[in-house]
Amino acid sequence: MTLFQLFFTTRIPDSLRYRSFTWPHLLLLLGVAACISLAARRMKYCNQEGRVKLLHLATWALPCIYLVRFTVFYLLDIYVEAQMSLLDRLPFHLCTMNAVVMPVAVMKKNKTLLNYMYAIALPAAAAAMLTPAMSYYGRYFYFGWQVVFFFLDHGLMVLVPVLAINSGLLRPDIRFLPRVSALFGSYAALIYVANKVLNQNFLFLNYPDEGTVMALFARYLGNPGYLLPLAFLAGIIIFIMYLPWLVMDRKPPTGKGENAATIKRPQP
Repeated sequence: MTLFQLFFTTRIPDSLRYRSFTWPHLLLLLGVAACISLAARRMKYCNQEGRVKLLHLATWALPCIYLVRFTVFYLLDIYVEAQMSLLDRLPFHLCTMNAVVMPVAVMKKNKTLLNYMYAIALPAAAAAMLTPAMSYYGRYFYFGWQVVFFFLDHGLMVLVPVLAINSGLLRPDIRFLPRVSALFGSYAALIYVANKVLNQNFLFLNYPDEGTVMALFARYLGNPGYLLPLAFLAGIIIFIMYLPWLVMDRKPPTGKGENAATIKRPQP
């Protein structure tokens, strides 16, 4: 079997299938981290117009990559090959929703959605890359097209908030967390109903997926008990992410005269 065939098919030996925390997985994580670091560093040397262009490029690349993924699905008839139905790929998973929300947040400069990118989309994408859903990605070659595209689009979900902060568009503000929580909670409630109606597992609300941290929680707390420590862990991570900004907002300005007067905390 050629590398080209391995790249596109799921009919491969078990020894060549993607597995978490193996050298290919670590190599992919390192590649994503390096690309994010280089893009953030490149933005430092751009003027404001260049920073905005770079941010928009990364933002619109995200939905474009998702469209390519779905197109390739149809062209290769992966639904049949991977034994998946059309319902399985409805755009109701969190990361697919992020591909829609992020361009809206950036173009509309909506502070609630921008904070959603930072508080929800960024850590969720990072967690997904650390522990991908093995029931799905474990079907593919460790450098197969779905695995590569997965790390590409999830890497962009981490990159876009980073670039938004570096460009000055986003300054994380914990006062927006109630709105972000209400937005995400409402979406999760709708998806819970949709899961029951369609017999699906969007947002992994019905059961945890193999290889994820949710599976570890379920091993000890069962189903739906795994959702409680998941929510608790997410809350801790979000608080840690906002803590540096809280400290900076409470720190008195260090400038003098007119410069000190211009340093203001962002308004909700």
